[in-house]
Amino acid sequence: ELLREVARRLKPDAPLVIGCRVGKDPVLTDVEFRRLRAHGIPQEELDHRRKLFDAKVTPIESDAALAGMLEQAGFTPPKPLFVSLQFKVFLTQSGTASQG
Repeated sequence: ELLREVARRLKPDAPLVIGCRVGKDPVLTDVEFRRLRAHGIPQEELDHRRKLFDAKVTPIESDAALAGMLEQAGFTPPKPLFVSLQFKVFLTQSGTASQG
């Protein structure tokens, strides 16, 4: 519903940059936390972040699932702009949903 509302408010063919966590791979999550630890984040903060991360709703399961959500809202297929472990940023454009 949120994506449909965004599409409705955009002009036809307007670009949209969207970033989100895609997937929940435990190996990549461990890499992410090891990287944070290497950058000096205290263990207590890491434990707190892990609890928050584990309690969150499962992120979008795949690139294909995100593409499907965007398509249903009237956007073009997303093009990847940036990927860092499980966080991805895509470029898409408003389409038919914003025209009607």
